[in-house]
Amino acid sequence: MEVVKSILSDEQRGCDGLKVMVIAEGDLQEFLVNQFLDLNCKVYVAKSEEDAIQKLRFHSFHIVVLQENLYLQAMQILQSFSMNIRRYMFSVFVGSLVETFNTMQAYVLSCNLVINIQDLQSFKDLLTNAVNENKTFYRAYNYTLENHYQKG
Repeated sequence: MEVVKSILSDEQRGCDGLKVMVIAEGDLQEFLVNQFLDLNCKVYVAKSEEDAIQKLRFHSFHIVVLQENLYLQAMQILQSFSMNIRRYMFSVFVGSLVETFNTMQAYVLSCNLVINIQDLQSFKDLLTNAVNENKTFYRAYNYTLENHYQKG
């Protein structure tokens, strides 16, 4: 698996050039793709469950967005990744049965952020806030990790 610079890295500013995997269908897929293109991201769309699984296994993405009740096996693959891989990926779950920014639901789903369909009009703001919160949370950890490997 190729290594990508973490979305949580202090050098990463905004979304320019970030690789995003969208696992969604219909209007939601179109909406998400347009949101990420507006943010200058490189967007990859899963054409099928097999395509999603293949891409998740053999490519690295900064952000992965999953639609509720879609491609359960792809969700399981994402959840099965070791923390060494998942720490460099930001995963978002979008559905009607979750409460936006509910950290316990995000934890249960092994995602960084959950967004209710009703709150999609604020998608960019929600994503930006959650990524910034993660950057703050992991800043000391990433700094320690980088310094350890530079010395070793």
